[in-house]
Order: sequence, then C-alpha cells, then structure tokens
Amino acid sequence: MKPSEDLFEIIKSMTKSEKRYFKIYSNLQSGNRKENMNYLKLFNEIERQAENGNEYDESKIKEKFKKDNFIKQLTFTKNYLYNQIFKSMFNFYSDVSSDYELGLNFFKTKYLYRKGLFEQYFKSYKVLKDTALKYEKYGSYIDILKLERIIVKMKDYLKHKQIDYYEEEKQAIKKIENLTAYSKLTREISNLYRTERYSMNAATHKKINELKNHYLLSNESAALTIQAKEYYWFLNAFLARIENNIELNSEFNKKRLQIVENHPDSFRDSIINIKQACLENLIINAIYQKDFKTYKEVFDKLNSLKLNEREAEKNFKVTLKYIEFLNNRNVLDNNQLLNTIDDMFNLIASNSKIFDRDFELEFYYKSLVTLIELNEFERALKFCNVILNHDINELRKDILIKTRILNLLVHFELHNYELLKYLIKNTKYHLSKSREIDISEKVFIQFLTRFISKKDNKSKKKVLSKFKNDFELLKNPAKDANISESFDYSAWISKKAEEYR
Repeated sequence: MKPSEDLFEIIKSMTKSEKRYFKIYSNLQSGNRKENMNYLKLFNEIERQAENGNEYDESKIKEKFKKDNFIKQLTFTKNYLYNQIFKSMFNFYSDVSSDYELGLNFFKTKYLYRKGLFEQYFKSYKVLKDTALKYEKYGSYIDILKLERIIVKMKDYLKHKQIDYYEEEKQAIKKIENLTAYSKLTREISNLYRTERYSMNAATHKKINELKNHYLLSNESAALTIQAKEYYWFLNAFLARIENNIELNSEFNKKRLQIVENHPDSFRDSIINIKQACLENLIINAIYQKDFKTYKEVFDKLNSLKLNEREAEKNFKVTLKYIEFLNNRNVLDNNQLLNTIDDMFNLIASNSKIFDRDFELEFYYKSLVTLIELNEFERALKFCNVILNHDINELRKDILIKTRILNLLVHFELHNYELLKYLIKNTKYHLSKSREIDISEKVFIQFLTRFISKKDNKSKKKVLSKFKNDFELLKNPAKDANISESFDYSAWISKKAEEYR
C-alpha cells in the first residue's frame, strides 16, 4: 500500500472521539501556526473523502488546495500528519495503556539520572521496576535491570552490592522463554485447526492426544506467569474446539476469562481482545447447546463492553451479527436469514482488512451450507467462488476440500451437467493430492458420476434409490451430534429421491 493510502486508511478507521481529540491536540501543540493549519486542512479533506465512502483521491486534494503553498510540499505534510496522528493517539489512550505508563516512567527515571538526582532516581527506578512486573513486561524488565546495574556500579555499589541482578535477569529470561514456548505451541495447534477443523480422522485424534500430554498443557503449573496461564487455558480450549467438544471448550474458556478478569493489568495492552474472544466463544457454544440462560447472560456481558474494551467497532458489529445469524438460523424466515447473510457479507467485503481471515472463511462456509439448505443455489455459487478464490484457502484445506465437493452439488442443482463432468475430474485431481476425504463425500461423488451418465428418468431413479440406501447405511448419529458444519448428504439425496418418485 502507498504511504498516501496508509494515511487514508488510518483516518478512515478513526472514531469520532479520536478525530475530535486529534484536532484539539493539534491546536494545543501548535496554536494557530500556519503549518498546523496546513496539516489540519489535509486531515479534514481526507476525512471528508473517507466519510463519503470514496477511495483516496490525491488529484482532488491538489486541485482544491492548488493556491496553498503547502501543496508544493505535500509529501512532507502527509508524513507530518501521519506522525501527528500517532502522537495524539498515544496521548488519547494514555489512561488505558501500560506501554504509556511504562514509557513515561522509563523517561522519568533516565531524566533523573542525567540530572544527577540519584536519590529521586532510585525512588523512580523502584516504581519503574514494579510497573514492568505489574504488567508482565519482562523484556522491558531486563532492560531495567541493566539500567540499575549501570547506576549501582557508578554511584552506589556498596549500598546495593548484595542484590543479585543477574539472578533476577535469569528468572525474567526463564519467563520469557516459557511464554515463547507457549507461542510456538499456539502455531502448531493453529495449523492443526486450519487443516483438520472440518475433517477429523484417526490421525487427528492421535495428534490431539499427543498435544494434550505436552508438558506445557498437562498441568497449569507449567505456566510461569499470568499471561502464560491464559495461554494454557486458551490452548486447551483450542484443542477441545478442534475435537468439537463444546462442553470442555466452554469450561476452558471460562477459566481463561476468569484469569483475564482477575488480572486485567497483565492484559492491558494485549493486541487481541481476549475478554471479548472468550465471551464470543461462550455465546456460540451456548447456541449450539441450546443453553439460552447462559446465552443471555454472556451476550449481555459482551454487549455491555465499553468502546475501549472492544475490537474495532465494525468488527464488533459483525461479531454481533454473526451471533444473531447462528442463534436465529432455525427461527428466522428465509428472507430474514438471507438478509442477515448479505449484511454480513457486505460488511466483511467492505472492511476485509480488519477481520480475521479464518473467521471470514468459516462464515462463508457456514453461509454456503445454509444457502444450499434454503435451495438458494445461485447465491450458494457466489459463496463457492469466494471460498475457492480466497487468499488463504490453501491454509484451510478442511474448508477448501468440502467447498470443492459442495461446488459440485451446487452445479448439479443448477443443471450444469456438461460443466459438471469437467468439475468432477478436476475435483478428483485436487482431492488426490489432499487428505483422504470422508466416506460420505466419496459416495456423493460416485453418485454424481453415475447420475449424470444416465439419459432417462427411469435409470436416474434407480441411481437415486441405490445411493439413498448407501447413505442410510453411512449415517453416524455420534458424528451428527457434534458442532461440525458438515453438509448432510443423506438428507439431501433422500429429498432428491422424493422428487423423482
């Protein structure tokens, strides 16, 4: 992305409160100096473009301000504006930012040292050290220990010689290594989720059991910090989610939520809103379990999150819409359900940069299954194409494989039989390079191949009758009970058989 587009995206993403604060901050910083008015003019114009739903158009800016001298140095003004926005936002969020508090104390401590005010320095240093421990900023804590070693060596060795700074540093490094180990394990489990979420098999169960017995996940005592304990419950919940164990996933998410709520300082500057993520998981689980009491309690808690406790507001709106979609799939009429899917699709499409890519694909896949169930095959085809052309579909082979097969079903329903002959061959080719597909998916492809080869209705009825019986034998009540979004081929072929009676 070009620097100008970066600036446009930043301003477009800002809330009304952030924009108002930026303008106040800018006026306070520079008064009525000309250069201040210049970058504020630029800010206001870009803000107008963003609010009108337009893309960034620099030619219009140059035309509008062609009589202003600053337009000759537009690159400089854009860079100045870009940096001023971040300076103002740093101040705007100072009361909720542990990074701000730590940075301010770091500056204060170094300033006192440079002034030779060593008595004040050691008081400030203690506050700085306590602040780093309070927020579990162990990387900063090591830098702070180095700072103390310097001043003690130079000015106050006798008074502090009994303190073992190297042992403190060693313990801090141990905690950092512990967090790093959990982070590595997160990547491993995330990769398992992406490949096996909708395609469980014996090998997957074996891998999950191995991970459960990993020394970091077998006992909470392996987690050496509050942040590591959150990792511990998150990863166990993640494994339960892959296994489709809703009850266990909820139990672990409650533990995770409890840690975050009891120790907010440790997560104050977390780039991910862990509290919101826990509440969302608990709500979705309650929907699948039809636990309406828990659903209401947790939904009210989620909805009451303060603005600074949420993810980006558009992201939060989609989350609420998605929960509505899951909760009401069985009670909304077809038009309402279709409108909900369209609303979410449009909101995600227009703000795709702020959404988790896995979330996108899972929503598209759930929508695809729903649209097929509603006999909305033209719409379903659009979702097939979106998934098949998505930039991370190769990372989500579970969804990609199932979508390739549902794509065949959609074209079958649209009577694209000539195209279907080619698509079946193409799909078989791709599947041959991937995992072994579910037996029901194999039987479905066999059915399509046989069905489209028949010319008369009598032969087609025989094929339908045979495969309806085959699917009846494949029914697995245990599998049907889990939260997997696999398509019910048995119900679908029974319906087709009725149409040919």
